[in-house]
Amino acid sequence: MTDKEIQQTIKLLTACGMVSRSEHYTHKSIRELVASSIHRMQSEQRTALLNTIRFLLYDKGGEQ
Repeated sequence: MTDKEIQQTIKLLTACGMVSRSEHYTHKSIRELVASSIHRMQSEQRTALLNTIRFLLYDKGGEQ
């Protein structure tokens, strides 16, 4: 897992509203924790989860 992958996941989670957009330290820590946890999942699980989030976000008109 790279820092770039984690940052992309944080952006994805923030865009879909799963993680607060606040710049407060606690909220930043939570975003990093959630993204890091996702990237520790088995590859198939991580891919499925991220693809589902992207699909739901795209379906709602969020991510391009």
